[in-house]
Amino acid sequence: MRKKIVYLCIAIFVLAAILVVGSAWLIKKAKDIPPEEEQITWEEITHLLSEAKQENRILFLEQCTKEFEEKGYWLREQTTENLIAFMEEKEPELGLAFRQLYVIAVIDDSILAQSEDGLYDYQVKEMAGLQTQIQPGDSLRVIGTQHVILQVAETEKTQVLLEAAWIRANTEQNLTVIYDGKEFDCANLDNSYNGYEDIADIVIEGGGCASVQPYTEKINGKLLSVKERTIELEEFGTYEYDEGIQVYKLFGEYEPYTVADLQIGYDFTDFVLDKCGKIVAALATRDGYLDKIRVVIKTSEFASAYHEEVLLKCDTDMAWKSGDREGVIAGGEEVAIGNNSELFGNDRITFVPAALSAKITLLSVERNQGTPWYRGTMEVERTQEGLLVINELPLDEYLYSVVPSEMPASYPLEALKAQAVSARTYAYAHMQSSRLQSYGAHVDDSAAFQVYNNIMENETTTKAVRETEGVIVSKDGKPVTTYFYSTSCGYGTDLSAWLAEGEAYLKARQIGVCADDENEEENVTAMTAEEEFRRFICDTDSDSYEKEDSYYRWKYETAVDEELLFANLQKRYEANPEQILTETPEGFVSKEIKEFGQLNNIEIVKRAPGGAVTEMILEGSDATVKILSEKNVRYILANVSTELKLGTSYEKDGTANGMLPSAFLVIDTVRETSEEEEQQEGLKKITSYMVCGGGFGHGIGMSQNGAKQMAKRGMDFEAILQFYYVETELVEMKEE
Repeated sequence: MRKKIVYLCIAIFVLAAILVVGSAWLIKKAKDIPPEEEQITWEEITHLLSEAKQENRILFLEQCTKEFEEKGYWLREQTTENLIAFMEEKEPELGLAFRQLYVIAVIDDSILAQSEDGLYDYQVKEMAGLQTQIQPGDSLRVIGTQHVILQVAETEKTQVLLEAAWIRANTEQNLTVIYDGKEFDCANLDNSYNGYEDIADIVIEGGGCASVQPYTEKINGKLLSVKERTIELEEFGTYEYDEGIQVYKLFGEYEPYTVADLQIGYDFTDFVLDKCGKIVAALATRDGYLDKIRVVIKTSEFASAYHEEVLLKCDTDMAWKSGDREGVIAGGEEVAIGNNSELFGNDRITFVPAALSAKITLLSVERNQGTPWYRGTMEVERTQEGLLVINELPLDEYLYSVVPSEMPASYPLEALKAQAVSARTYAYAHMQSSRLQSYGAHVDDSAAFQVYNNIMENETTTKAVRETEGVIVSKDGKPVTTYFYSTSCGYGTDLSAWLAEGEAYLKARQIGVCADDENEEENVTAMTAEEEFRRFICDTDSDSYEKEDSYYRWKYETAVDEELLFANLQKRYEANPEQILTETPEGFVSKEIKEFGQLNNIEIVKRAPGGAVTEMILEGSDATVKILSEKNVRYILANVSTELKLGTSYEKDGTANGMLPSAFLVIDTVRETSEEEEQQEGLKKITSYMVCGGGFGHGIGMSQNGAKQMAKRGMDFEAILQFYYVETELVEMKEE
């Protein structure tokens, strides 16, 4: 009996111990479970994945399921960080991330907010945590993509400063504001402000515009240049501006503007100054008729935009001005300008002849015609790099010297008219875009734009300009980009030859007497096939307009100079690193070419419509390189030889000049062993190659020799232009 009692006591003690230990374990386990507010639900996780691709959603949710089976919960902070890291790896283009946003305006289910990247519209997706009323002036820490807010993590009241905003209207206690390319309405909470059409600093706070401080000083003048941090105005001088300068378009339909949209050489823009005299905003007030072009005159042989010394004279008296200094130079008197010239009152000297028909001779420059002279006015700007020379003159007077420099004056008048209209359109488009703002110009005088004043003015070419006065090629009310080139091979191509998206009017075309309009697209596409293009380019008995022109067909033979080939590859990589790719285990990538070795193979991989080579692979013993774009192909294939054989009989002589005439070509190689030995021993290195090609130039837009032959067959300039620039119209520019 006593033993039973002992055993019972022991059992009770063990059971009690188990209960104590078990209770302690359960209590400890309960303490390990985080509070509910630190956990994230399945619904929230799936919502944060709602913008992701389905395969990525499934993959991450599978990971979450395994984690829940192990823990029984998900930690909010850890899970969201894991999710963002996962999406950065799997779908970086989505841009899922934590973002700090400052609310500018609330519009229905979206907000306009300032982030570190700029001002953007964000769609707000409904879910738990977004019910809080968001107001202008709020600071939000959110999880979202580049355009969608998925979750608001934190909200607090703050102030948002909009510097140099444009107040377009002030109605019914609301301001219509334009800022950073966005237009929005916001409540006017500043009782002291009742104006409109002002540039102002605006503080957004408490649901609206809490403070509005307008700028009061504006200036207007001819815009001479826009450099990295300075703007120069005629009569006013140079002003600084910050990177965040605001630019507003005040005419026509609203569209975002930047400094790059300001038109050089015109006074269409007002500039707003702060109290320190710095430009904070620009107001483009109109888009007027552009009748004068500004041209950078390069040094001899177009070597540089910067001159060490400028020597000039005028055939009439010539007034000059620089800052507060001014004077008159007698007709025929030579003026030498160096960096320390006493004529400089500021960094720009402007020379204005006494007569509109006067001519300024630039004695320090040589062109094909000899010493060139120029119409219009001349400016010399002193810069750290050297002296810039800018010639400003009426657009058509500029064309007097462009057309003979780009097309022989002996060509038929209708062809010269087509060239004049094409050149005018090209120039006018660049005048509108002002690509050379830092130089204070629209174009330069080299082949980078169109060659100006390399050949002397000619009566016939001037007639072509005058008889087409004001006419440009237009599409949807805007001047088109009228590319032109010398000679076609019988086909033209489109912008895909430059790896660019094609404008519809720059169409690959068959250029010949018997071009098959009904099947043209099929014929043009057929030229992308290697065998079909080889058959065509080796055919010298075709119906192409230009079959009698020297560069219609050409041959090029060269021994392989491996050092030169390697040097050419390196040069093109430095110029266009994204178009010269090296093979790696991960595929072809842009990387520096450190070695190439012997040339073992040349392969044409891809052609643009019409047949221009746009992708070629060179296999070396030490590297395999893919060359993209017709220009790079032409450059790299021009090897040690410089001789060309021209014409359908290949009897005329020509010169490669470091670049093959076109990329409309096929290649045949010569190896160091016979074909039988190659089959037995494998591929041997290429010792030489022969290129058979046709045409001269990139092949995009108008063929000048094609235009010549069309004019000889009775086509007028309108028909020629509308053939090369498809579905465009010819319009006359008029001063409003």
